[in-house]
Amino acid sequence: MLTSPQSDLLKGWLKKEASLVAMISLPENLFASAKQSKTIFILQKKSEIAVEPFVYPLASLQDASVLMKFKENFQKMDSRY
Repeated sequence: MLTSPQSDLLKGWLKKEASLVAMISLPENLFASAKQSKTIFILQKKSEIAVEPFVYPLASLQDASVLMKFKENFQKMDSRY
């Protein structure tokens, strides 16, 4: 979507209407190549109150301790809203 011919319209709308709440990078080993790695963006409707985005590089989806740490950090972020 962000690389399509209409991407400038979408990017403009996002800047005007949305705030970035969180950005979670998925583990590179989840995909066939690092070039295909993905990031999840969590947005909310823009408001008067600026919020520092939660940025988290998720290292593994198989390591329980990594997932537990992510969950704890995400819940701390979630309590700010």
